[in-house]
Amino acid sequence: MSWTWARDGTCNPAKHHVNGNRTVEPFPEGTQMAVFGMGCFWGAERKFWTLKGVYSTQVGYAGGYTSNPTYQEVCSGKTGHAEVVRVAYQPEHISFEELLKVFWENHDPTQGPVREWLRPDHDRHPGGTDVLLRRGLPPAVPEQEP
Repeated sequence: MSWTWARDGTCNPAKHHVNGNRTVEPFPEGTQMAVFGMGCFWGAERKFWTLKGVYSTQVGYAGGYTSNPTYQEVCSGKTGHAEVVRVAYQPEHISFEELLKVFWENHDPTQGPVREWLRPDHDRHPGGTDVLLRRGLPPAVPEQEP
């Protein structure tokens, strides 16, 4: 969770640096969330925050077995985590299927630790996409069920 400190010492939830919306709950009523693992989360996050109907995005880690890993630890490939983007979206403006389309059009399964099994010479960012493919994340709402 991200927070900013005001000059008067109060703590306020962080705002998205691009669109100014909140990055943590509470979100507007009806907002739904989905989590996507697409390798390096910075590029992946940008793919989503530009979409009409996406309220905000927040990056982090999923899966893994190290408590509170650092970015460097995750990038080492030794924590079992994947870099992920949590997308808070408004389904009346964008559907989960449309978000999945962005995911599948931009997902590179050769990026991350899986690259060593598929293409040992492929030197890409080690943030990982295979962790979510192996471990999965529970769907946030019924429309996200397989």
